[in-house]
Amino acid sequence: MRSIVAGIGGAGGAVATVAFFLPWLSVSCDDMPLAEISAYDRASGIQVTEYRSITTTDDELVEPKPSYWAFLALPIALLALTGAQSMPNVEKRRLLGAATAAVGLMGIALLTTFWLEQRFGLIPPETVTPQLELIIETHIGGWLSLAGHGLGLLSGTLSVILGPHLAAA
Repeated sequence: MRSIVAGIGGAGGAVATVAFFLPWLSVSCDDMPLAEISAYDRASGIQVTEYRSITTTDDELVEPKPSYWAFLALPIALLALTGAQSMPNVEKRRLLGAATAAVGLMGIALLTTFWLEQRFGLIPPETVTPQLELIIETHIGGWLSLAGHGLGLLSGTLSVILGPHLAAA
């Protein structure tokens, strides 16, 4: 049972790590896709060239956002923490479970911040031609990252609550 609980968090960390490189958001205008953006794109500053035709400045789209590397560091931390959760010492396992739950919760909080920033602050309204109606949609990478961090939170919480009752599987 211990390895199952740790495996849940490990799976979540693996899913969230892969999701870092998948498209998180797409931007379209009048059913015409303009761009897909991943956390990797934002962290490394990869320019989304399709925006040039609808914006007056590209500064915000070219500037790397180093804080987005946290979306890669947190899932890797989930992987490391959940791997250590299968240890026999109950107190250490519960402590690692609490740390895993905290990392999962931080990931969910960061994802919420990212979503709000992208949804409402990706392109300032004054830089878009008034006739254009941009539609920003969440894609598979964002949902998978959320699911991965949620699995990490679940794994850590189960490890804390069920700590003394988890027998080795």
